[in-house]
Amino acid sequence: MIIGFTGTRRGLSNFQRGFLTKYLEHVSWTEFHHGDCIGADEQVAHIAMCHCGDREVIAHPCNLYQMRSTRHKYTSALPIDAPLKRNRDIVDACDILIACPKSASEERRSGTWYTIRYARRVGKCVDIVTDPGIA
Repeated sequence: MIIGFTGTRRGLSNFQRGFLTKYLEHVSWTEFHHGDCIGADEQVAHIAMCHCGDREVIAHPCNLYQMRSTRHKYTSALPIDAPLKRNRDIVDACDILIACPKSASEERRSGTWYTIRYARRVGKCVDIVTDPGIA
């Protein structure tokens, strides 16, 4: 299974971090795609790298250099692209999209929610992981 990930630059909540750690430990996956951004991408990429073994952790970096992770948590990286194009590429590459938005309610001006809407539109399975303690 190929997993794609989208999340907020604010980073993961403790609940989301725990969920993703258990998920990646127990699900059979071959590739993990993330946006190589600060915050949630960087955190989940670290988790994926800890559990990857011989599996691929693939970065999709964006052209907003101030938003890119400086820790380079991946086994390979694709060419740099605009953020929304990069997000569509992650969705197009995956079987399932794991999304960790900062809010449980949909937001219009959010790259994470844009990616969720795109994944749904193209018929991808989407698992949204929200923190039960956050509205």
